[in-house]
Amino acid sequence: MLSEAIAALPLRRRVSVAAFAVFFVGGLDLGELYPFSRFSMYAAIAPRDEAAIPTFRADGRDVPPEALTDFFGLDPDNLAAPVGVVTSTDHVLRERAAWIRAHQATTPGDVKVEVGWSLIRLDPTTGGLLRRELTLQTGTARWR
Repeated sequence: MLSEAIAALPLRRRVSVAAFAVFFVGGLDLGELYPFSRFSMYAAIAPRDEAAIPTFRADGRDVPPEALTDFFGLDPDNLAAPVGVVTSTDHVLRERAAWIRAHQATTPGDVKVEVGWSLIRLDPTTGGLLRRELTLQTGTARWR
């Protein structure tokens, strides 16, 4: 019955059905080989105990770096993710470093600036979040 239905299709559709069947069976046999891979190949992440979130603080409060200018005492070339901590947001730190580099000053400003990471982990006993701050650099700036 299925063969009769396929035979009744125009040649172009039969070729499409045959190509799909080959692709489907090949995917079952080949497993995690592109383009036959299952989604988990892309969704799996390295095991981690801690997550790192970049922080940027001015006078003790979280602000976007673009709210400030005339940075002094910060080295944008030495802002890096903590060694051994997996993060998928290190691009944010690169963007912040570019902003700081483009808006540097030769004299100190009146706003204390801290650049770093919030390291967050789950407490294995309570399931609550444990947070510790890691400051990479401190300097000064001015409000825009």
